[in-house]
Amino acid sequence: MNILWVGDLVAESGFGRIGNEVCKRLIQRGHQVAGVGIQYSGWPHNLGFHVWPTNVPDLWALCTEVANTLRFGPDNRRPDVVVCCQDYPYSVSLFRDCRIDWEHIRQVTITPIDGEPVFDEWVELSKVTDATMVISEFGVEALRKRGIHAYHCPPGVDSQRFRPFTPEERAHLRGRAGIAPDAFVVGMAAMNQGRKNIPSTMEGFRDFALDKPGARLLLDMEKAGPGGWKLTRLAPHDARGLQQEIGLRDEQVLYRPDLAARGIVDLRERYGLMDVHGVLSYREGFGLPLIEGMAMGLPSFALDWCSGTEVMQEGRGVLVPRQPEMRYGTWGNAMDADPDIPALVKALNRLYYDRAERERMGEAGRLWAAQRTWDRATDAVEAVLRQVVEQRSDYLTEIVARDGAVPLGIGALV
Repeated sequence: MNILWVGDLVAESGFGRIGNEVCKRLIQRGHQVAGVGIQYSGWPHNLGFHVWPTNVPDLWALCTEVANTLRFGPDNRRPDVVVCCQDYPYSVSLFRDCRIDWEHIRQVTITPIDGEPVFDEWVELSKVTDATMVISEFGVEALRKRGIHAYHCPPGVDSQRFRPFTPEERAHLRGRAGIAPDAFVVGMAAMNQGRKNIPSTMEGFRDFALDKPGARLLLDMEKAGPGGWKLTRLAPHDARGLQQEIGLRDEQVLYRPDLAARGIVDLRERYGLMDVHGVLSYREGFGLPLIEGMAMGLPSFALDWCSGTEVMQEGRGVLVPRQPEMRYGTWGNAMDADPDIPALVKALNRLYYDRAERERMGEAGRLWAAQRTWDRATDAVEAVLRQVVEQRSDYLTEIVARDGAVPLGIGALV
């Protein structure tokens, strides 16, 4: 197949890791791939296929030009399928705003579903594109409730890269980071953005650490981010950040830039500093850092809502209960949830005092994560692409037969 992939290629975001790993394997299996790399500005890469950078004024004009003019191989074949691996609004814009020949080129969406209800426009998009893949079982079920059959794209983890450190390696690593060998480090690896519940993570750690002077919180993220939180003072005389408002002392909290200043820049090394890892979010599409931490053998925790449930269930991690009251969020009006902070503190105390339970949970999570390979993710994507290339969806075929062309917008179908 000839595949054009639109998404965070080259970049090491969650979407980027999915695209990078799956596309490399599609090429190994004999398919031809080219990409449009959102967030990519042209730095060298080793993906093995051409990626257009998006440092241009109009992303959608670029996507339109590439999709309509790209030709593969000596027989000069156009793309069989365009895959948009990104949040739903990107697929909406690709289909609605780009004058691409959708009568002859298939479109497949790979996306997270971070909560319910699913926004109406996204449901309607899934009716007229050729296939939708969702990166969590929660999302597959959420779309099924809206009458959409979606396929599961199970994100993988590189267990060779994300593997546990030996005790000797870990001790050396902590020395480089300035962390005491016997410190208990709770970590959260995530983007600093509003969807991630960093305030509750800080509050839970504060209450957990009241009687533990050696406890540390490692926030593997920037200290401030667009659309995120101002987490701490950025200069000596700067205004207070979230850390100060919540009541955490400077020596209790480490941030990614603090570790980078000590030469610790590799993601595996940052996981290796932790004793426990978790990502609390108001809603979550999947959470690749969760399975990366689990692959490192870290006991992990997540909110019992959205994809957190399927990742942590069956005793392989801590499911933090959510508060019964929920509220509408800003992402398609999906419902946001807050954690039961006393329950989180209780779970952290259990892991702190019970070393055997830490080891049991860490090993259970590691064994489960080891089964989540990128080959398995590629199998799922390849099967769906073959299906849509060989046979268009009945719904879209009906529209073409009725109207003579694929609609340029989906507004009339909403």
